[in-house]
Amino acid sequence: MKSNNTFSDVVKSDTPPSTSAMPVFEEILKRGTKHVGSYFHPAVSKKLRQMAANEDTTIHALIAEALSLLLQNRNETIIVEDAE
Repeated sequence: MKSNNTFSDVVKSDTPPSTSAMPVFEEILKRGTKHVGSYFHPAVSKKLRQMAANEDTTIHALIAEALSLLLQNRNETIIVEDAE
């Protein structure tokens, strides 16, 4: 009798996991970028998603804009580019 446990079937599979996301990850590494992240209240995440959708942009672009404004406000010379 065949098991209905699909997780078990995947674990036992000889097929390697999909690497379709790898080219994107490798491209990010090639740009010489570093991940900067933090945890926020779910309402912040929801609002960023809404703003990105309303402005036809990405959350990444919104955060890059916010960081640029913060650095300008503090008279820092680092330029934050939207790498997307």
